[in-house]
Amino acid sequence: MTEIELQAELNDLRMSKEAQPLFDAVKRHIAENVDPITEEFFRLGENRADRWSWAPGQLELAA
Repeated sequence: MTEIELQAELNDLRMSKEAQPLFDAVKRHIAENVDPITEEFFRLGENRADRWSWAPGQLELAA
């Protein structure tokens, strides 16, 4: 393999066939489980005294 071919292979950032099912599963999980609760999750977290704490209802929503 020439240096140019090696560089081209190393710089190929396309997803492999083996990784595609995992990527699709993650996208499906986000679409089905995360996106639908995001707005309510952040609404529940408004006005809490400690920005690093959980507001009532947030943990239950995400469970």
